[in-house]
Amino acid sequence: MADPSTPPPGGRVLNGARLATFGVLVAVHFGLSLPALVSSWDVYVDADQAAVGYAALTANVGLIGWFVLRGRSQPAWAVRTGLVVAIAASVLLTAQVPGDQLVRQAHWTFPELGWHGVMLLIERPFVHACAFLATHLVLTAIQAILIEPPDRIAASGMLITSVITCGLQLAMSWGIKVLRRYLARADAAARERDRVLTENAVSVQLRLDRRRRDADHAADVLTVLRGLADGSLDPDDERTRRLCAVRAATLRRLFAENETSSDRLLHELRAGIDVAERGGVTVQLAVRGTPRSLPIRVRRALTDVAIAGIAAARRTARVTVIHAGQVRVSVVTDAPDIELPSGADAGVAASATHNGGKLWVEARYPVHRSSSATSPS
Repeated sequence: MADPSTPPPGGRVLNGARLATFGVLVAVHFGLSLPALVSSWDVYVDADQAAVGYAALTANVGLIGWFVLRGRSQPAWAVRTGLVVAIAASVLLTAQVPGDQLVRQAHWTFPELGWHGVMLLIERPFVHACAFLATHLVLTAIQAILIEPPDRIAASGMLITSVITCGLQLAMSWGIKVLRRYLARADAAARERDRVLTENAVSVQLRLDRRRRDADHAADVLTVLRGLADGSLDPDDERTRRLCAVRAATLRRLFAENETSSDRLLHELRAGIDVAERGGVTVQLAVRGTPRSLPIRVRRALTDVAIAGIAAARRTARVTVIHAGQVRVSVVTDAPDIELPSGADAGVAASATHNGGKLWVEARYPVHRSSSATSPS
């Protein structure tokens, strides 16, 4: 089973794709655009304005890198800020380029800006990247016409540059979109596999626990039967009859654990009540509150205490189940004082009070504990 603290394989691959795309942006910005800016310094209408535009794009690269290098998704505010800065820097830098230099290296912002859009919109739908690049192309074309309408050769050069540059950027954006789709499917398949493996492991453990529990109960029953057979247990002894009743009720409860019921605690408790009624004991049952889902070990501890009280009854028993701040199972019988089984391992507190020929036993379990339990029921 996968370690929950380890990110899914799809997430790691997608982080790698983001890092690779960011690497392209960094290489273009510092490896191509910076030398072009320096070599074209005397060409610009206002070189200081061109430097401001480059600094703005550098800040944009830093903002993108802040999230990418930490493997975090870019929040909406960072995406909006980055897009506005990129478009504003492009308009500012294009305005500093003379008309005859728009298809030369002085206009380095044109091929770079698309990579800003690809990175900022890498987790958004593909149409967003298309819209950004289209906006960039339209604004650049309008500025080029306003600065100096290009002739046929210049227009052809700008068109070829646009097709090559934007085509590569759109291909990168589309490839990441397809990668995200397939990685989402792979992660879903991995989660389903882990779920099946977990269910199988739990099922195997439950079967092992049930076999061990069945073996323990079988040993207890065989001990009683062996005692009755060899005479070490007297059938006329009240303690022997009580022991037999407890063993019989426990076996019935064990069978009831494998049956389906909307209130498993009450269903398993009734198995013990049925054994007492077959022995001639009149049992009254009262239930209050909304039934709660309890782990099997808690139900077993609660019913063990109740079964011990019911099995000790001579003629009458009153059983009460209350679902409130605590799950409480109490039994009042005309029985002598008895020794109760311990449910401390399951978080169940048990008590017994004998007064005036009446025995009152009670088992309590705090509800807040059961709310966080994950044991199968």
